[in-house]
Amino acid sequence: MKTDVAGRVRNLGLAASKPLFPLFEAVINSIEAIQDAKRQDGRIDIRILRDKNLLSEQEPSAGDVVGFEVEDNGVGFDEVNFAAFETSDTTYKAQRGGKGVGRFLWLVAFERVEVTSVFQSDGSLKLRKFRFVPEGEGIADLTVEETSKDLTQTKVSLLSFYSKYQKQCPKRAETIATHLIENCLEYFIRPDCPQIILNDDEAKESLNLNQRFEEEMLEKSSREQVKVGEQRFYVLHVRLHSPHIRDHQVHFCAKGRVVKSEKLVGQIPNLARRLEDHTGGDFTYAAYVDSPYLDQSVNAERTDFSIVEDDSELLAKAKTITWGSIRNEILQSCRVFFAAIHRSGSGQEANADRSIRRHRRADVSSHP
Repeated sequence: MKTDVAGRVRNLGLAASKPLFPLFEAVINSIEAIQDAKRQDGRIDIRILRDKNLLSEQEPSAGDVVGFEVEDNGVGFDEVNFAAFETSDTTYKAQRGGKGVGRFLWLVAFERVEVTSVFQSDGSLKLRKFRFVPEGEGIADLTVEETSKDLTQTKVSLLSFYSKYQKQCPKRAETIATHLIENCLEYFIRPDCPQIILNDDEAKESLNLNQRFEEEMLEKSSREQVKVGEQRFYVLHVRLHSPHIRDHQVHFCAKGRVVKSEKLVGQIPNLARRLEDHTGGDFTYAAYVDSPYLDQSVNAERTDFSIVEDDSELLAKAKTITWGSIRNEILQSCRVFFAAIHRSGSGQEANADRSIRRHRRADVSSHP
């Protein structure tokens, strides 16, 4: 059966407010490629591409973002991976939560996608190049040839944002870095997370995302379990010290990836815009919620869940889990965390403020 890539792309939904989702897909693909290669020195370099016609010498980081390059030293587009890439809705990564459609988001948001990859084949290294296009079966200008490269590697270039996504894309590297960490949080927690570097060549800025995660999130995070009906949900409470994150939010995840976010303003009374810990440092708050139930309920595009919103008496009697019942339990968990923060600020020890370093030693992809 052949794939009509144009039709597949046309049927995918991606809100203009989620311009970084295609980048998240590319980065997670790179993480998994490094895992497959079993590299101890895994590294991912992300480059921000800006519109050179709009660059300002005074503030180069204010130029419009037009695309990204994601380069890794993972296993590469070998024959198995390339065959999976050519197959729409492939089950190749099903055990990792992959739906086989994430790469199509690249074509939803960008005019051009170019891939260059060095991979192992019959005891030697080969170079595969192609363009991923929204027409025919999706592959254009494919070449495979011998190479003098001595390491496997892949570079995915997401080029020329479509206008509605470019307008919504954050411009500052620091903001993009924070969103990357937040959306790949479960990968950063794992002990085998590769080094991930975000480069903004125009601003001469290079951000180590692993280091930022350690400094800004890891030490002041805590994790707890709540139950909704018979289902277990795990809430990771995180303090975000970046001044560019303005809203307290709850992020609902599937297989460690953010799918749906809700602001807490209006849901928890008297919640200040910025919170303060016992050291006097201010932060915004984020809760990351994951559960086997959410993993099972996520849609193919990983942009929403098939869970009803209605919390009516009829559904309650049927013991149906709804967004209302999930939200109520998560908000209660948030309130307990905030109360602990206030007690800590008053000089009392807060049980909720324990380090999650021990969770890094466990594979969080399998829920306890």
